[in-house]
Amino acid sequence: MTRRGPALVLSLAALAAFSVADVACKGVLGIDTGRYLADGGAGAGACDGTIRLRILYDMTGPTRDVGNDTGKGIYDLLRATNDAGGIRGCPLELDVADTKYDVPATLAAYDAWRGRSDWAGVSAIFVQGTPMTQAIAPRAAGEQRLVVTSSYSGEFGSPVPVTHDVSVPSLSRTFVEGAVPVIKQSPGHPFAFFQATDYSTSARIAISHAWRQGAKRVGFFYCSTSAFCADPVDGAKVFLKGLGGTKIGRDLTIELADDDAAVAAKVLSFFQQEQAHKVTDPAYDVVDWVWFGNTRASLASAGKALRAVEQQLGLHVSVITNTYGLDESLYAACGDACVGFLGVQAFPAWGDPSAAGMPALQAVHARYRRVDGEDPSAHRTVDYVAGYVTAAAWRLAATAAVDAGQPVTGQTVKDAFERFRNQAIEGFTSLTYTPTDHRPQGTARVYRMGAAGALEAVGQPLSVQLSADWLGW
Repeated sequence: MTRRGPALVLSLAALAAFSVADVACKGVLGIDTGRYLADGGAGAGACDGTIRLRILYDMTGPTRDVGNDTGKGIYDLLRATNDAGGIRGCPLELDVADTKYDVPATLAAYDAWRGRSDWAGVSAIFVQGTPMTQAIAPRAAGEQRLVVTSSYSGEFGSPVPVTHDVSVPSLSRTFVEGAVPVIKQSPGHPFAFFQATDYSTSARIAISHAWRQGAKRVGFFYCSTSAFCADPVDGAKVFLKGLGGTKIGRDLTIELADDDAAVAAKVLSFFQQEQAHKVTDPAYDVVDWVWFGNTRASLASAGKALRAVEQQLGLHVSVITNTYGLDESLYAACGDACVGFLGVQAFPAWGDPSAAGMPALQAVHARYRRVDGEDPSAHRTVDYVAGYVTAAAWRLAATAAVDAGQPVTGQTVKDAFERFRNQAIEGFTSLTYTPTDHRPQGTARVYRMGAAGALEAVGQPLSVQLSADWLGW
């Protein structure tokens, strides 16, 4: 059974991109900001001095599976920009540190930079990870330094403090339906910007896709130790309740550090309980879809566990993941057990020919694998694309600031970002920011894991209308 409704619309305009001719004319790193500022742009400006940037991502911690790919995408494009002459002649000074997906380790790296004599010249910090961004964003904002984050947590979408009282529908561990009052809030992050669909909006798109496919009941599997995993759940449940028809299932906590055995035990027990409850309540619909909120490594564990559930209990469960779950490296860790899994992504998958900027990205990737002495196939994922686009968006805003006759500072680049209106980013996406709303887009793609690990697009990019009531969560 499939359902149709108004919740999602096809959105090709939301992915307005450069033409292939644009890319060929301007070159791999050509920048023309005259078309980028909403109020019109000046000609190419001149930049003086060094632009100092700092980069933080998880190289060795529990999200290194996606952190390294995203971080390399950022670092590679910034290196390529520097090697091509920097920003209008200003060289980029780059320094990179490992967050270990650990807040104390992140703050230690941040404080070490802050203690150096060149800190006054640092205008932006690139950071991967929700807890890490939560930790450093207020500090950076106090010094008017930009935070460009690869965390798409809804709280970073509000530049001002906001609070919402939300009634979240739920099903308890003992199968009791109810509504849980939740206060959703953001302290406001005026100097924070991300370049993708926020996690909660991506979860709404995922849930709407499951609903359209006739899902009877959706369970929610996610970690409890990071807002990245947990925060989108409330938005997804409220949205699903509004769609009607599909029922809300129970939650299952799967931590990022859980190994295969721990995940297998949790998943098997969950579905044994589902079947047992069906015996006592024949009208109950057993969970047949799972929304998954973690990264690739724990999704691989869950995929193997769900294959065992199918073999032992006879239950087939469809899976749709949030950002950073499904990517091109999943098959190597999960095999055929994950074939058919779905994932929501803000950006085109690696090699997607629909992205006009993909050839330039792949050329940058190949160059810096050689420079770093890495396997040429390393980091060939949609997560790398996400990092590359993150850096490309910053580059565009920084160049626009220079072309407006300004130095590159946290404030001037912030102002440039806030003038983006459906701004094309090198053929990958288009972004809009305003001084009161830093959510850049409400569009995402649904990909399916195909045979041998290929990602297959499921339909066109889909959008939801961003509601003011969702700002900040």
